[in-house]
Amino acid sequence: MTNVASQPRYFSILCTGSALAGDLTGCQPREQRLRRQHAILRLERLWALANVFASSDDNSMPTSGIRGISYAQTQAGKIETKGAKHADSQYQLLSRQIQYGAIGMYGAVAGVLRFWDSRTMQLTPDLGDKLGKAFLRETKIPAEIQRAALSDEPVPISMLTEWGNRAHISSDSGDEESDCLNTALHLNPVRSRMARTLFDNPAQDDEPELIRIQRIVKDLTGDAQNADLQEGCTIILCYEKVYRLLLMGFERLLRRCKDEGEVPVAALRGDRVFGRVRHDLPRLVDELLEAIDRVQTAYYRNDHDRLDDVRWFVEAAAQAAPDSDAFVRALIVRHRDVQQGKIDKGRRKLPWIDGSGNSLRLTLTHIGGRRDVVEDPDQIAPHYYRLAATDNLIRASRMS
Repeated sequence: MTNVASQPRYFSILCTGSALAGDLTGCQPREQRLRRQHAILRLERLWALANVFASSDDNSMPTSGIRGISYAQTQAGKIETKGAKHADSQYQLLSRQIQYGAIGMYGAVAGVLRFWDSRTMQLTPDLGDKLGKAFLRETKIPAEIQRAALSDEPVPISMLTEWGNRAHISSDSGDEESDCLNTALHLNPVRSRMARTLFDNPAQDDEPELIRIQRIVKDLTGDAQNADLQEGCTIILCYEKVYRLLLMGFERLLRRCKDEGEVPVAALRGDRVFGRVRHDLPRLVDELLEAIDRVQTAYYRNDHDRLDDVRWFVEAAAQAAPDSDAFVRALIVRHRDVQQGKIDKGRRKLPWIDGSGNSLRLTLTHIGGRRDVVEDPDQIAPHYYRLAATDNLIRASRMS
């Protein structure tokens, strides 16, 4: 799961849409993909509308998590204003439905879970096809809606509403649907063990993810079977401390430039907030590197090279920390390299701060930014580790 792919029911929509495209034997590969794609897109639009209609009759059924829900609500409003009795899939859902809807946001994850081949959108016979047919049966998709997913024909709103109640994003998964999700969840042994760990350590009310991860580290102490999970969670906690501290330092540079226009590098030598970053960084970097070097399990040792770039930077930053000017340069160079690694409309992104010469100033590419003054790492949001999204999949799979 990802921070945007957090609703397991979307896997059922993908698989059902692909299944509705039917047997495409004899069609060229490109034609097969297009037919499956069109069926999925239409079904997704109909399903979004069905959710809106169902929720309008029952306020206890929230529609949060539906991609492009505001588009579907707008379309439902137009239909209601006209007093129409039928609706079809011919409306815009999202600015670019393929990229930002079910296919773009859930397609890759569906491939990892072995529901389908994301390149061809062809379902796996043992899992994806089974899930699509299960959702078809258990939510009792009317024949009219099945045809509408293939031909844009109108469907009675009453029928969409009834199906929306059965297939709602907030409704429980069916027996066969949950069985398929459970199988996919446990296909990968590491994913399976982490899911079990999350199940055994459920989130508490309003608990930040990092606090939950801290509890998990303690719970896994002495558990040889899950030593790799404990190692990974420990590295996460150490990494986040370094990340949030360094980002606080960079936010300080942005704030000074925003307030003063141009800031001499030498002026940061006596900056209280920047001084805290320089003081605390070496210790936190040592803790992170120790956590990485302490790894014993093959699962993480085999992928150590993926941390090389991060390790190089934090080591260099920690070494530069005693010298304020050198530390500023280390942050500016890293920011420039990260920005240039991003492509926007065919061009590399430019840095937000111009650090040429002996002064810092904002570039024209920096727009907006934080309004508050960051003086503590706790003000920096950590990365999102998708625990809530995984919890959703665990619930939908009915793990026990």
